[in-house]
Amino acid sequence: MEGAWSHQAARTLFGDAPITFVPEFPQVFQQVDQVPGAYGVVPVENSAAGSVVAVYDLILQYRFFIVGAVDVKVAHLFPAHAGVIPLFPEPAPPYSTLPRACGGDPATKQTNANRIRSSPRMRG
Repeated sequence: MEGAWSHQAARTLFGDAPITFVPEFPQVFQQVDQVPGAYGVVPVENSAAGSVVAVYDLILQYRFFIVGAVDVKVAHLFPAHAGVIPLFPEPAPPYSTLPRACGGDPATKQTNANRIRSSPRMRG
């Protein structure tokens, strides 16, 4: 996906080479399988969420090899309306006191936002 961390990794590895974006990991593997000389750029490890198991499963399924790697520094922002209590004041409040948080599944798995998401006070 354009703008994702894998996009940044692809730019680091391949510079300005053309990139085809696909929405799901299986599609990356399908493209590499069908396009001679193609490379796929997918995450295999996340320092907070751990291994990206779906990618390892696809590597085994397609019998592909990891032929290069790059580390990408991942940073998340926590946007909010003006006047909202900062998420990380000194000292930080207990997560259970925060009223609501939302985010994409990868972002919440990669940060402490998953602790907010599972808070008993959180509403859907």
